[in-house]
Amino acid sequence: MAFTVPQFAIPFTVAGTVTITFTDASTTAATVVSATRYNDRRFSSSTDAAAYVATAMSSADSGGAWTASEVAGDFQGKLSLTRGSITDGKTVSLITFSAGLTGKMFGYDSNAPTATANVVTGTWMRQYLWIPHPTALVFQTRTEVFTDDSLVITSSPSGSSTVDQFGRINRAEIEIVDIPAASMLQHYTSQADFAAKIGATTGDLNCNFDSFRQDFIDIGATEMRYSKDRTVPATYTTLKPYDESDWLRDVSPRSPAVTVASIHPYRFDLTIIAIED
Repeated sequence: MAFTVPQFAIPFTVAGTVTITFTDASTTAATVVSATRYNDRRFSSSTDAAAYVATAMSSADSGGAWTASEVAGDFQGKLSLTRGSITDGKTVSLITFSAGLTGKMFGYDSNAPTATANVVTGTWMRQYLWIPHPTALVFQTRTEVFTDDSLVITSSPSGSSTVDQFGRINRAEIEIVDIPAASMLQHYTSQADFAAKIGATTGDLNCNFDSFRQDFIDIGATEMRYSKDRTVPATYTTLKPYDESDWLRDVSPRSPAVTVASIHPYRFDLTIIAIED
């Protein structure tokens, strides 16, 4: 097993409007052209949704430039959108997400989060992203890939045999052990003591795996990116669920994908089985 913290990211459509409101009550509207992006923490506009939105905001804002970055700390996944290179002397009051964009997508608990000193800081982990935050900085993750072949062997009366291969898949099994309760189920994230154990904001709707897998279903996703080490998000494999993916159907303690590792305190083991693309 590797002592790293992994991350999982679902592709989603980014499209809509971000309206920047300044303290002098003037506004600037940025149109975000539809594109598929990830909340992958790479902060490149070609892959990362927040960086893509920040680029659109910069294009619309004639008096400043916007950048996306991660809030510092062990609880990774929170976002800051910052207005810099200011030439018009204006100060940001708030930004408003609309027309398809929501604050929740980017880790804000409101569609109109306020700014402090031209920085708009999220209170939640970004949506469509899951990092199973441990109470220590590392925990054990096991990843094994098995090759499944579909074969037909035909034997002739003479005793010779012919082997026909009809398909091959690489089946990944990822076992993550000792996951704190608030990283697994929304019920615990809504309770302050459990949320505090992983550094999350109480009520964070994005930081638990149950919400993550429900988002996967709700948007009709067919794949996700898996990085074995959250500190190297550019290194990933693509995973697709299939028949044995119990984790997508249910992650309550009765699910075959979940084991209660400890009752005091509540911790869970999770097994994710998927096709590695």
